[in-house]
Amino acid sequence: MTEQTSDPISIRIDEDLAHLSSTISKPHIFRVPARLRLENEQAYEPEIVAIGPYHHGLIHEVFCSSFAEMVPPRVPERNGGNPELEFIKCTTELRDAGIKFKILTESTSLLDIKFENGVLKIPPFIVDDNTESIFRNLIAYEQYLPSIYCRYVTDYMIFMDRLVNSAKDAAKLRKYGIIDNWLGDDEVVSIMFNRIANKICINSTMFCYWKVFKNVNKYCGKHRNIWLAKLRRNYFNSPWSIISFLAAFTLLILTFIQTGFSIVS
Repeated sequence: MTEQTSDPISIRIDEDLAHLSSTISKPHIFRVPARLRLENEQAYEPEIVAIGPYHHGLIHEVFCSSFAEMVPPRVPERNGGNPELEFIKCTTELRDAGIKFKILTESTSLLDIKFENGVLKIPPFIVDDNTESIFRNLIAYEQYLPSIYCRYVTDYMIFMDRLVNSAKDAAKLRKYGIIDNWLGDDEVVSIMFNRIANKICINSTMFCYWKVFKNVNKYCGKHRNIWLAKLRRNYFNSPWSIISFLAAFTLLILTFIQTGFSIVS
């Protein structure tokens, strides 16, 4: 008679596996592509070896499952049949174009990025010593997925790489609460995002954030939004400047009223 295990960890793993269907149906051992490994070999060196079904895509499934439910079933939204993506600008340039940034706390997924009414809403992202290694390995796993599947983590890192081009961009996102920098140096965070996204193959027809890119670029293309952003930044960047403007405007109105009464009388 086969003795059934009562180990709570094994039971929990079995329950997780029962609810998740791995993208690849058979067990595989993947070799990290050389182009990715050369960027940071240490990030791919295993510190723990697990034998059994636990690593059969489970980590990737758990990480992406909640976001996958937000993507239309079977065929994700496509970018109008055009394989070329129009990438967005960095945080500093988007801010200059009138885009506002807001931390998205109500989402259940780190990957859930929204753009509504000129506001780019991004869930908080913790950057620590393990971040690069974790995301590099998830991306390496996605590089072997068939082209009909979305590469959620890859697309997310491409998105963040576009936002963070410099330490200044990282500092702004940290100020907004979007990046929680445990490394202490904004320059290190910027370099990390740029290195992770380097030499990654993008499936442009299945890119998860194509619609966000499209709407952001459309918003930035309106001269009115750019003009209003410059107006707020140059003339209404503090409470005192707003008070001064209101005082001057009130004085101007009173002057017109006084002039009108003088003409009538």
